[in-house]
Formats: sequence, structure tokens, C-alpha cells
Amino acid sequence: MTRVEQKVFPSSPTGFPQFDLMLLGIGADGHVASLFPNRTQRYNRYDCVTYINDSPKPPPMRITFTFPVINSAKHIAVVVTDKEKAGAVAITLENLQVRPTLPCSEVKPQVSLTWFLNKDAASKLSPQYNK
Repeated sequence: MTRVEQKVFPSSPTGFPQFDLMLLGIGADGHVASLFPNRTQRYNRYDCVTYINDSPKPPPMRITFTFPVINSAKHIAVVVTDKEKAGAVAITLENLQVRPTLPCSEVKPQVSLTWFLNKDAASKLSPQYNK
């Protein structure tokens, strides 16, 4: 990073910008930010941001942070409220093995990851989670 970037953005030990808190949601397909399953953008490990011209969800043209920036955040909160996303929530929180892995399962911040779910989003979790 240049001197200006270093003064504007605190950086993580990996050298990527570090946010204190990042708020994210997920899609029914397990995408997070605009990092979709079966799209090459999710594997970008060198840039801070990337783009997609043919998103499977509208709008087709998007710009997004990459996983190195997302995972450099100190704390991440994931908010999910839709029943259609319950499958992706269960796969991720119960560490179920699917191939390819869902992008939302790759969210691993530096300090803490907290999920906020309503009953619909939590509806496919095992009973041990639904307390």
C-alpha cells in the first residue's frame, strides 16, 4: 500500500485494509457480498475489490470486497432473515460438507463472527441450535 493508503486505512497483518466491524448478509445460494458459488471472483486473493459483469442475481454488474478484505475485519455480523436462506445457514453453521463450499462458509474474521437469525432463517438448523 502507498503511504496515503496506510494513513487512511488501518491494515491487517496480511496487509489488506482492516475494518473494525463488517455487516454482511447471505443469499439462498450461499453467496456473501457479491462473491457467488461457481464464480472466479470468490477466489481472488490478491486484490481488495473485484467486479462481476454477469451476476446470477440482479443487478448483473457489481463491485465487491474480496475475501482477503472481508476476513481482515476484526468483527463480522451476518444477518439472515429469510426462509429461503435457511439451507445455506444450516450448511454453514453445522459445517456440513458440500462441494464446492459455500462462499458464506469462508467468512473468517480476525476476532469474532456473530450470526443474527430469525426463526425462518434458523428453521433448518439441528435442534441443538434452535434454543
